[in-house]
Formats: sequence, structure tokens, C-alpha cells
Amino acid sequence: MNRSMMQVYVKNSHEALKLYETAFGTTGQIYGTLENGGIEHAEINVCGQTISLMENADEVAVGNNMQFIFDMGKGRENFVQNAYDVLTVDAIKCNVPLGECEYASLMFSLVDKFGINWMIMC
Repeated sequence: MNRSMMQVYVKNSHEALKLYETAFGTTGQIYGTLENGGIEHAEINVCGQTISLMENADEVAVGNNMQFIFDMGKGRENFVQNAYDVLTVDAIKCNVPLGECEYASLMFSLVDKFGINWMIMC
């Protein structure tokens, strides 16, 4: 089986997994746990894309040059609104607040409390 995944390394991986499950209306699967209790490997499906998650033992590099971008397509404003409502709680930085722009009826861009960059739009 061939597939591709996007990998997220975070501190407090169990909390992060719960946040992303709520933000994207999905349920993750934990495949391994580290000796310190963190997640060794977990996966969630976000709109057909697999995001893999692992506990990061090192310092998190906030504001890196990588961003997860999901274009939900027309009519998915409720999905975008929910993701925004969940991910903005304790977010490090909101780059673009929720709103309309020239290429999307609703979108936002932020760095969540785990240091992960997101852009979600429809």
C-alpha cells in the first residue's frame, strides 16, 4: 500500500490529539506509546489526508516555515468555523483572523498552542 502522511511533532501529544480530533471532527488512532507516556505514533484523517502525530522530546521550534493548508471546497463554512473556534484557544499567533478574502468565502491562518501552522479555508 502506498500512502503519504504529514507528520506533527508536539509536546503534550495526547492533549494535541484531542484538540485536533475536536477541531476536525474526526477520531484518531494511537499505535504506540513511549515510556514517558507520550504518543509514539498516532494518526488522524483530516479530509482524506493522514496527519501523523508524535511526542516531541526536544524544544518546539515555533514559527517554522511549514504550514498545513486545507481547502475544504465550497459550502464547508461550518467546518472552517469549528476548526477556527477550537484551534484559536490559547493559539500562539493568529496570522489571518477568520473572514472572507479574494480567494475564499471563509478562511483563517494561525499558529496553534502547540506551535503548528494552519490555514483552513473554503
